[in-house]
Amino acid sequence: MWRARPDVLAAALWAAVTTQLVRRRLRRVGTTIGRPWAPQLGTGADRGVWGYLARLSPNCLERAVVAQAWLARRGAAPDIVIGIPRGGIGSEPAHAWLDGAEPAASESHVEIQRLAAVR
Repeated sequence: MWRARPDVLAAALWAAVTTQLVRRRLRRVGTTIGRPWAPQLGTGADRGVWGYLARLSPNCLERAVVAQAWLARRGAAPDIVIGIPRGGIGSEPAHAWLDGAEPAASESHVEIQRLAAVR
């Protein structure tokens, strides 16, 4: 029988709560929200965060902000890139991703804003 480790569950819970907080802050203040706090858990806890972000409903910007905060706690936070499709906004929606994480997005979108990782 599979048993979840407490640190993985804690990381997934952090990701769920933080996503909701980020969603509210983005609606209130836009991209000036700053980086949320992230707990110091072992590297094995990453599974909880990535599992939550992959399986549930955060949009691309919410997912990028939460992922950036998680990675920053480990000292390796890339910038968040926001871009619009090369074919224009009518062809598909804008997209946000962590710099270097989605090469296809970098090729198919034009960067319009970059949210630097606060170091």
